[in-house]
This record gives sequence, C-alpha cells and structure tokens, in this order.
Amino acid sequence: MAPPTVSELISGLAEDQFVTIKVGNKAKAYKVQRMILTNASSWFVKALNERFKEGKQLELHFPGTDPQVLEYFLYYLIRGSAPLNSKADNGSKDSYNQLLAVRIWVFGDQHFLPGLQNEAMRHLHTSFRANIWPEVATVREAIDSTTSESALRRYMIAKLVAGLRHKGSSLSPHQKGYDLAQLQALDGLPGLAVDLGKEIMRDLPSSKPSSCPISDYLLRVDDTN
Repeated sequence: MAPPTVSELISGLAEDQFVTIKVGNKAKAYKVQRMILTNASSWFVKALNERFKEGKQLELHFPGTDPQVLEYFLYYLIRGSAPLNSKADNGSKDSYNQLLAVRIWVFGDQHFLPGLQNEAMRHLHTSFRANIWPEVATVREAIDSTTSESALRRYMIAKLVAGLRHKGSSLSPHQKGYDLAQLQALDGLPGLAVDLGKEIMRDLPSSKPSSCPISDYLLRVDDTN
C-alpha cells in the first residue's frame, strides 16, 4: 500500500471518521481516527473496509486484549515509541512491564505492526541486560503465544538456555537465571523440547552464555505496509 501524498493526507484528515475500539472483558472503549489506524498496517485497512461489518459500523473489538496493550499501541501510533521503561504512568514492577512487553509484541504480530514489536523487544532486551529475568509465567506466555520461528520465541528460548547457565554458574551463589525445577512450569508447550535442544547445541561451542544480540531479533519495518 503506497503512502498518501501530503494533500491526500490533509484532505483525508479533514473528512475522517472516528473508530470505536473496545478491548478487554469489560469492553473499555477508545476512539481513534480511522486514517491513523489504516495508516498503521494492512490489517486495519482490511478490518475497516466498508464491505465488512466492522468497517460499516466503525467498531473494532479485541475482547482478549489487555487494555494497557491497546493504550501503548495508541501511544506508539502518535509518538512513534512505546515507553515501557517508564514507570511514571502505572508504577508497575519490572516483572509486569516484561509481561506487558510480551503481550504488546504478540499484539503487533497479530496486527502486522513490526515497529511496535521492535519497541517491545528492545524493552525485554534492556531488562535482560540489567539482569532482570522474566518470571517463568511470562516466558510461558511468550512461547505459548508464538510460532517456533518467531523472533520472540527464539529470543526467549535463547534466554532460557542462558538462564540455566547463569543459575548453574559457580561465580556467584546469588546469580539470577532459571533452574530445572522452574522449567517444569513449561511442560506441555508444543515444540519446546526441540527448540531448547537446538539452542543448547548452538550454544555449546561457547564457554559463555549466548549474548543474544538484539539485531538478531528485530523485525524489518516496511513503510509501505
């Protein structure tokens, strides 16, 4: 989809309509200009096509979405960033912000928003670099919500292996990471054993845990959607 010209954008804004977005079990509602959404990705272009019910009624429903995910998405649309490192808005703990980052990444994956996914990935990477390891429940949700080859799943698998090596290190008795008992909470995830095996084999030649460079997990952003 080619971007609009300046004159098309200005005239479109003047004639634009508002879309009502309802999220969560309590159907919290937000109003957003239609053009802002359709400019975000091809998913919204199709969803708001007037041939479909949602397009005619100018309503979108995301019943399983955390309202904060939608709010960060809207913030990203307006500001071009998703400030997950800031605790000013909600006073959240690091563990919750990591879970929120996972959910934002998954929302971006479902709605073709690689730029938003990259914002979430950068937050997760910053947390790991600060030696803040996500709770196992967060890791489980990340793996359970993604496909085997997705960037988020690959990143989490790499960090699981790194976490096992960190926890087992003799350098410090207080070293953070994961142990085998914690990994039992991940039992039953399809493909996990295979993915862990691949990562362990890839990591074996190194005497240190994999550094997981962030560039390996950032997605290409196509401005044309």
